[in-house]
Order: sequence, then structure tokens, then C-alpha cells
Amino acid sequence: MKKFYSFRTLIIYFILARSLFLSGCFLWVQILFLSSSFAQPVTEFADLSEKLLPSVVNISTTQHTQKNDENDLSNPNDFLKDLFNNNNQNEAEKQVNALGSGFIIDPEGYIVTNNHVIAEAEKITIRLYDNRLIPAKIIGIDEKTDLALLKIDTDTPLPFVSWGNSDQARIGSWILAIGNPFGLGGSVTTGIISARQRDIDSGPYDDYIQTDAAINRGNSGGPMFNMQGEVIGINTAIVSPSGGSVGIGFAIPSLLAQNIINQLKKYGQVQRGWLGANVQPLTQELAKELKFNKNTGVFISKIFDNGPASEGGLEEGDIILKFNNNPINETRELSRYIADAPINQKSNFLIWRNGQEKNLVVVIKELIETKETASKINTTLSNILETPIDILGISIAELNSDLRKRYNINDQLSGILISKIKDKSEAQEKGLLAGDVILEINQKPVTKVTDVSTQIDEAKNNSYKVITLLIVRQGDYRWVAFKL
Repeated sequence: MKKFYSFRTLIIYFILARSLFLSGCFLWVQILFLSSSFAQPVTEFADLSEKLLPSVVNISTTQHTQKNDENDLSNPNDFLKDLFNNNNQNEAEKQVNALGSGFIIDPEGYIVTNNHVIAEAEKITIRLYDNRLIPAKIIGIDEKTDLALLKIDTDTPLPFVSWGNSDQARIGSWILAIGNPFGLGGSVTTGIISARQRDIDSGPYDDYIQTDAAINRGNSGGPMFNMQGEVIGINTAIVSPSGGSVGIGFAIPSLLAQNIINQLKKYGQVQRGWLGANVQPLTQELAKELKFNKNTGVFISKIFDNGPASEGGLEEGDIILKFNNNPINETRELSRYIADAPINQKSNFLIWRNGQEKNLVVVIKELIETKETASKINTTLSNILETPIDILGISIAELNSDLRKRYNINDQLSGILISKIKDKSEAQEKGLLAGDVILEINQKPVTKVTDVSTQIDEAKNNSYKVITLLIVRQGDYRWVAFKL
């Protein structure tokens, strides 16, 4: 018996079938789109690698070190190698070879790498992609950012790469790294940007890009590329308990590196800006003491006489909120901005002072660095009268000639020496060390042990919940707040 359907039922079935068909088509389109989007970088990586490999070089260095007169048995294998692999070298001398990476930024043969790749090298050899070996000379180095610029001479123009904008690199973006890991030249690895603005305590201008791309020994100085084939970083360091890649590598961002390299090429050295002030992070205790209720800015702990900050009207206790309209949240941010600022030109500061915001103009001067070697004199600290200050977790002593020699303290510096730090005390938590000097308490100078007790008692009598100490350590000034 035939079954008949009403016209209305047929219309409903038709609509349902049409919906299922369209849903299926849409699902297949999504699958195809996702597949193509995930597969896309594979083709791009291959194309990029083919294009970029000729601009990346291998760097080998040679230096000679004096052998230790005593037998070093910390590694027996090294001792056996010396016995069986003596390549007719002078017994008192040992040749050391190091390998690293670099990349060409100019057809005339300028090469960027890390300073630690070529440090103390007596001879530097560049291996190009076509296996030509060419000696290189150093144009300039910058130890603070671990960058170096080399130069090789060739008869023909060389393939080179361009700088990209590291500030536009987003966390999660694809990157490509090329280098010379473990001496295996021309190795390509890929990954993503894991994080930005990393501080790994390697220098005052740390601002590293973190990546999960495989970065190993020998990759140092090699380029990190974005998907447009532009250099956005110089691979410099890794975190690894084994010495191999564990997916945590760091690269110097291109915006920092490009400025340094341009100066090395032009001057052979780096010219940095100088503010003439010491700054420190603005802790909650300091902010509360200053009645400042924002989570931003850095605190000026010291103004140097006749420096740019002093001449521009900045004062100790000011909170720097902005530099040339750039918000300041960390001391290293300000350090980088000052270092990159044009020399002998005006810069704008937005500060907070006495409950009000204020704009100041400061002419940044050039930083003139002097290398001072602190003499370590083993002085007998006999007959030193120490006074414990339990509420701070420290012991203090008045300065004399022996203590000044012991801790390399300038004769013109007046204050009270911190001679001991109590374990698990607030002073230890805040990073104070024996040898630090207290200059002021609550912005009042202290020159005698009794001055310290007097200021603490005065703060208690006035029901202060916090006291602040101005501390100096080897020329570095900072304020430290203690709870009462």
C-alpha cells in the first residue's frame, strides 16, 4: 500500500534536508580552511629558508690560553686528550676554538653577532653559505647589550637581510631561526614567540624576546626572522639544565639591536644618554609613605650634582610617570629610554611631586663610563663596635679607615655602615647587604649610631607605620621602606 504525504510535510522534509546539506557544506569549508591555515606556514618556511639561508654565516674564533701548571683532574678525559691529541702545540699554550652564528646586514660585508661569540678572539673566520672562508675584523662591540659588528671584504656584493620591527611582533606569532648549533651550519628551526620584554639579569637593558624554537649552543648571534623574512631578534641565550634546547630561548629585540649596530658602524662605539640620577622601583611601602595611590612610575632615590636631572629641576623623592610621553612602570624601561635618547637634546618628563603632577624639560647628556676596579683588601676588623638594631634586622657601625678599605667606601661619604644582616629579617628580604651605608632615615642625615636610634624613636612617637632609609652601595642609591 502506497503511503502518501501531505504537501506541508514534504515542505518540512525539504527544509530539513536543505539545512543538513548546507551545514555539511559549511563544516567542510571550515575543515578545509583550518587545514590550509595550519599548513600555510610550512610552505612559507620552505620559501623563507631558501631565501634567507645565504645571508646567515658561521663564525669561528681562535684564541690561545696559558695552561695551568697544576694537573687539572676535574675531567680525566681532557687529560687523556692532552696525551693522545698533542697537535705539536707549545706545551705551555692551548688553542681554543669557538663557534657561533651571525648574519649579513649590508652587501659590503657587515655582519651582526653576539659579543660573547667573538670576545677575546685573536682570529675570527667567517664561513659563508657557499663555504668560502674569509677573515673578519671587529668594527665595534657593546658588552652591555652583548652585540658586535664585524666586517669582511669580498669582490662581489653579498646577500643580506633587513631589520624588522620587534615591537610589532605578537606573542604567538610564528618565527624562524637560522644558525650554527653545535657546529652544524645552516640549521633552520621554527617556533613561536612565547613572551616579550623578558629580564634575565644579563645586563641593564634586558628586553628579550622569548621563543620555543630550538636554540642551542652555536646559535648565538644568529637571526630570528618573522614571516616576512625580516630580522626581529638576535638569538643570544637559553635556559637549559642539560646544555641543549628545552624550548626556552631568548633573543635581543631588533629595535634595541638596530640602534646599537648603527652606532657601532658609525662611531665604532655606543653613545648612551645619561640622566644623572638613580631610580628604583616604587614599592607599596614607599607609595604609602608618599601618599601616592597609583600603580605606576619609578622613584628617584638620588640626584647627582651638576647632572642633567639636577639642572632640569628633578628632585630626590620625585616619581617619574612618563618620559617623552612613554609611560614608565619599571626602572629598566626608563633606563632604555634614557640610553636611547638623543644626546644634548631636550626630553620631557611627567613627574609626581607633593601630591601634584608636573612637567619638566631635561637635556640628556652623554654617559661617560669609567672602569673602576674595586680593590679587595683583606682588612682585619678588630675592635669594631657593632650595635644591633633589632627592629630593622641589622647591626650597624660607624665608619673608620679599616671599614672603608674593607668595603671600598669613598672617604667623602658620610653615613652609618650596615655590618651584619640578621637571617630571615625584613632587611634580608629587601636585599640589604653587609657593607651598605645608611645615609638618611626619613630624609634626615645620619652620621652617628645614636642618630639611627633617635630617628626610629621619633618615628614611633609620631605613630609612623613606615620609615624609609636611603642606602648607598658602590655608588648606587636607593630608598628602602621598613614597617614599624
